[in-house]
Amino acid sequence: MERKMEILKILILEDNENDLDLIKEEIKSSLKYEARFNWVISRDDFISALRDFRPDSILSDYNLPQFNGLDALKISKNFNLDIPFIIVTGTLSEEAAADSIKSGAWDYVVKERLHRLPRAIENSLDLKSVRLKARKAEAELNLMKGQADIQLKLLWDAIDKAPGSIMVTAPDGVIQFVNKKFEQVSGYKSEEVIGKNPGVLKSGKQDADFYKVLWDTILSGKEWRGEMVNRNKEGDFYWEDVSISPVIDENGNIRYFVGIKQDITEKKAAVEALKKSEQWYKAIFGNTGTAAIIIDGDGTISLVNEKFTELTGLSREEIEGKRKWMEFVTPGDLEKMLSYHKGRREPGNDSPNQYEFTFLSPRTGSRDILLTVDMIPGTDKSVASLLDLTERNQIQKELKESEEKFRLISASAQDGIIMIDSKGEVVYWNPAAEKIFGYTFEEVKGKVMHHFIAPEKYATSYPNPLEHFQKTGTGAVVGKVVELQSQTKNGTSIDIELSIARMQMPDGFGAVGIVRDVTDRKRAEAELIQAKERAEESDRLKSAFLATMSHELRTPLNAVIGFSDLIDANMPMSEIEEMVKIINNSGKHLLRIIESIFEISMLEAKGARLRTEDFSLPEFFGSLKSYVASEQIKQQKEHLVITFKPGENFTGTRLKTDRSRLFQLISNLLNNAIKFTESGTVEYGYSISGQTVTFFVRDTGIGIPHDQQDLIYERFRQVDDTHTREYGGVGLGLSICKEIANLMDGKIWAESDPGSGSIFYFSVNGIVVTVPEPAAVTGTLKKAYDFSGKKILVVEDEENNISFLETILKKTRATLLFAHNGKEAIQLCNDHPDLDLVLMDIKMPVMSGDVATALIKEKRKDLPVIAQTAYATSTEVGKYKQIGFDDYITKPIDREHLIEVMARYLE
Repeated sequence: MERKMEILKILILEDNENDLDLIKEEIKSSLKYEARFNWVISRDDFISALRDFRPDSILSDYNLPQFNGLDALKISKNFNLDIPFIIVTGTLSEEAAADSIKSGAWDYVVKERLHRLPRAIENSLDLKSVRLKARKAEAELNLMKGQADIQLKLLWDAIDKAPGSIMVTAPDGVIQFVNKKFEQVSGYKSEEVIGKNPGVLKSGKQDADFYKVLWDTILSGKEWRGEMVNRNKEGDFYWEDVSISPVIDENGNIRYFVGIKQDITEKKAAVEALKKSEQWYKAIFGNTGTAAIIIDGDGTISLVNEKFTELTGLSREEIEGKRKWMEFVTPGDLEKMLSYHKGRREPGNDSPNQYEFTFLSPRTGSRDILLTVDMIPGTDKSVASLLDLTERNQIQKELKESEEKFRLISASAQDGIIMIDSKGEVVYWNPAAEKIFGYTFEEVKGKVMHHFIAPEKYATSYPNPLEHFQKTGTGAVVGKVVELQSQTKNGTSIDIELSIARMQMPDGFGAVGIVRDVTDRKRAEAELIQAKERAEESDRLKSAFLATMSHELRTPLNAVIGFSDLIDANMPMSEIEEMVKIINNSGKHLLRIIESIFEISMLEAKGARLRTEDFSLPEFFGSLKSYVASEQIKQQKEHLVITFKPGENFTGTRLKTDRSRLFQLISNLLNNAIKFTESGTVEYGYSISGQTVTFFVRDTGIGIPHDQQDLIYERFRQVDDTHTREYGGVGLGLSICKEIANLMDGKIWAESDPGSGSIFYFSVNGIVVTVPEPAAVTGTLKKAYDFSGKKILVVEDEENNISFLETILKKTRATLLFAHNGKEAIQLCNDHPDLDLVLMDIKMPVMSGDVATALIKEKRKDLPVIAQTAYATSTEVGKYKQIGFDDYITKPIDREHLIEVMARYLE
């Protein structure tokens, strides 16, 4: 089968069609590729072909109607340095040929010797391959070196900061290294034990056989594990869980022993305490004065005491693990008790934990029992005590009629005790009732009770149930514990817990009521419920935050890691460029997330400071217009209609405040408006009243519910916190806006309705300075800077950064000098008194940028020096100003911002 030829795309820049045909013929006849040609003549067609055709090689005439081959070469290099560029011309002087090669042409061919062209193309393609492989190898080498350094540092930090003690000894046992945890636990500093034998820690609690087994194990090349008691520097004993492992070299010889130890002193003490606790528990359980049992979740009795065996007449062996508590309950009480048993295992259930029932045993018969039962926390088990009330109940039954006529109420009772007769009149009112309601017994004696304690709103409803009770002895609250509202003598409303027992009297029914003031308890319960709701909301917000951050960080990382793995040297350049573009965009997105988190942290920590400057309002909104255009493209919202609404005296207005903070705030609002508007319009602008400027951003997006318009300014919050939300973001944009507004002594607020869009306002006072000036251009065109005649020194130790800065700055036509450290920078400043500006890196070998700048400024105070740094906190920036830096830019470097800052000092 014939092998398919590789495709080679060739862009030809030629104004003579006959020469074009000759070039094509020569290539087709001699080049071992399937050639595809694109022929252009003009500059615009050439630029379009670079973008759309993406050539593998460029052939250009030297002289063209609109521009020459050297101009085309510059355009090609700006687009892609790796596209081979060959000059093909009719005549070419030696001087022109040298200029071509010096400017970056890969080769040149005279049309009289056109037979050289195929070989020149093949050579350039081979050279391109070599360049790409070398660049990839260099990048891989740098990456591997960086990873190795990081891994070594992480390993050392992990050992030194490990939560357990670590000791390294020589084969003879002499200590070589200990970490900080060892010093903390043993009390010895490293210098006190290094060079000594671990015997300094011996407690004398382990015998010689113990240490013999240890040494026999590790000298045989095996790991030893066990527990031992050691003695610290102060002479106190402590327990450790120890593992000792030999480190063996490539020849099989033991080089070191590594011991890793965990302090388990507290654990040992806890185990001993637990044993004692279990002994106490068994003693108490077995010797309690009442019958006691422990019940499993399925009702099985798992443990009984002697009193219970006496109550049932059965032995432990006949009960424990074999019988269920339901077997000892009469059918009449079983259904009620089963519902209580089930209810106690459900959250919030108020099943009583104490009540009476009839106990039934096949050997002892039926008994009246008072049961007290509680769940054992953290388990499905419950513990119950059974008090035999049979004899008491019998006595109460015999004495009931006589006891009802006598008041056996203790005046010292903590609960209010009130007795009323069949007329509803108070016949007894104890001191606790006086304390609860404020009335003395003399004030209420012989009077209808509800006239005093019933709240006004219940004054008409209380008499009816009382009348019913007086006649029948029945009612909704009789025999139960109920909660009611009542009032005191001074009219204060209180919550009471009331239980009523009826008394048979000759002329009807009277009652004894037990009253407890539960106002404080009810208030505490309400506060507890509120605290629970707040805790649940906090937990929900935490879950939403974790889900949001996981999604927002993993999404760009997925693209960066995924496409990095896919890139291969054999892939077509177009695919590689597309993947690199995706990686770059994802990296920028990840950087924006991290910068937002740093920004909100700095603002909330009050670490940010305002940098006041005077600037033009038209220029400010011109920058915003460019930002909006880029955001539309980035968010794929080109269909939105976005308009700017200027206020009065637009072209003559200047502001005096922190321009970058103001831009950050308004651009965040615009970003949100574009993000949350699927169709319709976004409008932004301002109005001025005196010294106050009010900016606004209006959209026709999804809107914000009224009850959520306050929480949108909270960190990591959005209207929709769920993991299924439609819109991305970590919820920091408006938080940053709020903090910036506070920093600028301004005010931010919103008006919105769901489905009808939103309008955000930001108002700040005292920043307006109005002076006549020409109308400013508010379009999106970027200024082209020309620094011809200016000499700039770039001080940078990283070659990749040098290449990046050189690529950016050569477009300004400035003369560039380069230094790799601060010492070289000082020498070049001395050798070139005509230097116009220094771009200084901070962190460098030999001499750092801050030291070099201070020395340079001693001799040349007027020479502008701009810092380039990754540390841009207010503290760092203040330090740069004190050293003598005139300005600073932050890494990663924004090329447009870099040129703008340099222009302040060069134009």
